[in-house]
Amino acid sequence: MNVSRASDNPLRIKTNINRKRFKKETLEDTSSNHISIVVVISIVAFSIYLFWFTFIEEKLSPSIMYVYILMGIITYFIYAIGKNKAKNNEYRISEKALLILSLLGGGIGALIAQQKLRHKNKKLSFLIPFWVSIFINIIWFSNVFKII
Repeated sequence: MNVSRASDNPLRIKTNINRKRFKKETLEDTSSNHISIVVVISIVAFSIYLFWFTFIEEKLSPSIMYVYILMGIITYFIYAIGKNKAKNNEYRISEKALLILSLLGGGIGALIAQQKLRHKNKKLSFLIPFWVSIFINIIWFSNVFKII
């Protein structure tokens, strides 16, 4: 029998005992130092897109870029709150609310939160509408400001 102190391992450990075998599962840590290359490319591409049309083409006011930064920060913190609620089995923030935040410009914050907090980053039924909301935001943004 393995005995350890709770402070020995930062991950919570849950064990399932089956009559035929013993299975040990670890819950994922709530943060990660890894961000996928797709996310990095997406963030860099959108940042270049905003920077280009703000400072090179001068089609956008710098305040638009600040709104995207602010929405990204707000969205990141909403994801963090949602992750904490999920860990504590509390009433969660709805996926609809998270998608609306992405649609309103919080996509970069959502991408970072999904990777860093490991929240809503594997659920395909969420990720497909999430990426659709990002593309709708970019298309809407481009049409409103006559960029493309």
